[in-house]
Amino acid sequence: MDERQQDKATVFARGQVLTLVYIALTAGSQVFLNHVGGGIPIEVALFYMSGAACLVFGAWEWRRFRANHRALLQHWRSWLTFSLAFVLNWILSYFSVTHTSAEFFVAVFFLSSALCSCLRDGRFWKAAAVMLGLLSVWWLSGFEIQLLASAMAAGGAMYVYYIGSLKFSQASGLGPISVVSMRCYLLFLCSAAYLLVHRDAGGLALERGTLLDLAVLIVANMVLPSFLSQVSLQLVGVVTFTIMNSLIPVLAFVMNSCLSGHWNLAMLASVGITTLVLNLDLLMQALRRRAGWPAQAVPGAGSR
Repeated sequence: MDERQQDKATVFARGQVLTLVYIALTAGSQVFLNHVGGGIPIEVALFYMSGAACLVFGAWEWRRFRANHRALLQHWRSWLTFSLAFVLNWILSYFSVTHTSAEFFVAVFFLSSALCSCLRDGRFWKAAAVMLGLLSVWWLSGFEIQLLASAMAAGGAMYVYYIGSLKFSQASGLGPISVVSMRCYLLFLCSAAYLLVHRDAGGLALERGTLLDLAVLIVANMVLPSFLSQVSLQLVGVVTFTIMNSLIPVLAFVMNSCLSGHWNLAMLASVGITTLVLNLDLLMQALRRRAGWPAQAVPGAGSR
């Protein structure tokens, strides 16, 4: 392996580690933060979360403010595409979560993003395995087919965001934090417009007891996941990132079952087998490296 290939493999491995951190954080937040912020209306929480993300990452990138926004104006169609996909993801996710169980939504959402990657990358046997897994989860859940479709659409919208944001980054030359600093603009405007129509200014007031919950949601559900996901996405590519993310529902299932003492073994097996099929080549590659065998080409790089 020459020096260039070794550097590429090192970057890819670093991206995999960051993706695993993102997976652990996301799965943990699904379990431990499930009831945090229950006293805050979702539209109000989203207003504060998206606004805080704009401020935090805007402050981080303040030295590049002009360069970032010149790039936004130059590539506004690309920015608008991934921003609309991000907003649509939140709308569909909210509808799905409020009409289904958390376990069902998490499984369908992340497997649907992986399904999109498999189809676009020509991994049709994996796509077939994911589709079987999704149908199994739906059948075991007992929910209506429309709710499966809405959760899958949310995952598909997030996949469009991944593709769009990475293409925007590559076309504009901006790094992942620069992209993250501008991804919540439209989400913040949409949430503000919704509140303007449906609530008065007093509706934004929060009780003192909910302020800590809101701070936790901002950090654990918006700022940290935004940072980790965008950096990981840039390092490993869309295919590897979405496929590795299929570990999130498995980990969330196990953590939640350990805490509650209730094991839905059929659904866990369905999601677990699907995840194993998706990640089998990555697992084999990791075992090859551990055994000191010659490494294969790094998969999933680029915008695919």
